[in-house]
Amino acid sequence: MKLAGLVLCAGKGTRLGCLTQKWPKPAIPLLGQPLLRFPLALLAKAGIGEVGINLHHLPRKMEEAARAEAARMKLGLVLSHEETLLGTGGGLRELTRLLPADTWVVVNGDVVLSMELKPFIEAHLASGAEASLLLMPMPEGATFNPVEVDAQGRISKVAGHGPGGGLERPWHFMGVYAFSAKVLSYLDRPGCFDIAHDVFPQMVAEGRFIRAHCLQEPPYWSDVGTQERFLRTHHDLMAGRVDGSPFFPHWPWSTPTPEAIYLESGVCFGRGVALAPPLWIAAEGKLKAGRLGPFVSIGAGVQLGEGQSFQHAVLLEGATLLEAGRHYVSGIAIDNHWLPLP
Repeated sequence: MKLAGLVLCAGKGTRLGCLTQKWPKPAIPLLGQPLLRFPLALLAKAGIGEVGINLHHLPRKMEEAARAEAARMKLGLVLSHEETLLGTGGGLRELTRLLPADTWVVVNGDVVLSMELKPFIEAHLASGAEASLLLMPMPEGATFNPVEVDAQGRISKVAGHGPGGGLERPWHFMGVYAFSAKVLSYLDRPGCFDIAHDVFPQMVAEGRFIRAHCLQEPPYWSDVGTQERFLRTHHDLMAGRVDGSPFFPHWPWSTPTPEAIYLESGVCFGRGVALAPPLWIAAEGKLKAGRLGPFVSIGAGVQLGEGQSFQHAVLLEGATLLEAGRHYVSGIAIDNHWLPLP
């Protein structure tokens, strides 16, 4: 039986604003590494050796990141270039044609998830279901459309679509699912369509078995789809809430109360610069700011002014903020812009 992985990376990421004007969302640096590393590492750790990735927005940058990360993990790679967006359903249609298999495991390209996928894959294969969705309890305060699950563990409604019924608690779809070749006939339609809105509800209505894999005590999960969640994910990584060791070469934060300061080689500081952990600095050259941290990450090529201070901030590679003496709290620096966030 052939198992393949698919990572969906073709979206425009418009909710991230100017960040995705510079990078496609899955290629945005997260502590100096492309976000794409997380979903690819999940698949590689589960024993999957071949992956397919679709791309559309800023395709050259997306392809460069995909090829570099696949090579780093020794994964076979096929790419599907979408001249026009095909939606998740159309994207999967093209990817499955390029990468034939018996079962595909799909991970959204903007997911940071700290868990092993192998038990999920094994449970899917043992169940005989046409598809399985990875679910967690609805995050507190979230407004995502719930997935409804019946007493037999079968999904009856997805993203507001389907017959529904029997909703005992709201479940949240984590952007990870598996499906067998039996689903291919539902993908065999033209144009742009969505797997959650169009395919899964049709299957449910026809009595097909879509299995709910419900995690009662979910691992760390983040959909890095907005600037606020991008900043919060950095904070969670540096707070030790996520085991980043499979994803980063030297992981300094391994406890819930980390005190680590991570410095790349070649970093030096002006006189009187104060450092407050946790702190990640990957920038080569001299930093002149007065105070850095806590919870600050600084990418390569960042230029700062005299006497500045930064707290709870992400300074993306190449950012330039030269106004002396200014205090920055809770936000993202990109190019010469500061994006304050709540």
